[in-house]
Amino acid sequence: MSSKAKFNIGILLILTIGFFGMYQYQQMVNNQVMYGEVVELNEGFGYKIMKGKKVLIVQKYIPGLPGKIPFANKEQAIEVAHLVVAKLNTGKSPVVMPSELAQFNLIVK
Repeated sequence: MSSKAKFNIGILLILTIGFFGMYQYQQMVNNQVMYGEVVELNEGFGYKIMKGKKVLIVQKYIPGLPGKIPFANKEQAIEVAHLVVAKLNTGKSPVVMPSELAQFNLIVK
């Protein structure tokens, strides 16, 4: 086999390994655990639930309360986001009930 053919096979092997590595990395990123992020709004705060780079839920208002009331601060938004993530990680519905909100002593504007 000529040195040019060996070189081409080597390059092809390196490219194949590189593409496989990128594919595996992308799969790992897409299968990450869920987490919450605070969303800053004009009138307050909300949160989004992420899994890797994928947005699962965007919550602009306090769930479980009537009306469209945003969270007063980042801390409240992330506490409720953590509750939702914990529910999702255990296979429960992400719906937040008013009784569950009571534990957070939410300040409503």
